[in-house]
Amino acid sequence: MPLTYQIHPHRSLVVVTRRDRVGAETWEAFLTALLLDPAYAKGFAILEDRRGLRELPTRVEVERASGWIQEHGAELGATRWAILVSETSPAAFGMARVREALTSTGPVEVRAFTDYEAALRWTEGLGGAV
Repeated sequence: MPLTYQIHPHRSLVVVTRRDRVGAETWEAFLTALLLDPAYAKGFAILEDRRGLRELPTRVEVERASGWIQEHGAELGATRWAILVSETSPAAFGMARVREALTSTGPVEVRAFTDYEAALRWTEGLGGAV
């Protein structure tokens, strides 16, 4: 599966794993299904693990993903969304930072990481639901 998620209600956390590149429509449908999952609650933090991706997202894809986050801010709630990329890909980190910048005005705080434990600590910094 190119996209999976695991909800950890006791941690108010969702870990999304992206293994392969998917189109914007597939990504948005996946996220919409996540929001509809009965185990998901507004305010859960999201850790998006993109370390398995070999291809970089395009600027258009980053802008569209940022737009989706902004458009669904009310459903996501005030929370944190960590984007985890491979430490061997500075370009992937740069594109994640672009998404971080494009979502800087909404209730979802986005940040790029190359270290899983650091990303996890940061997402838990809010305690999940706020």
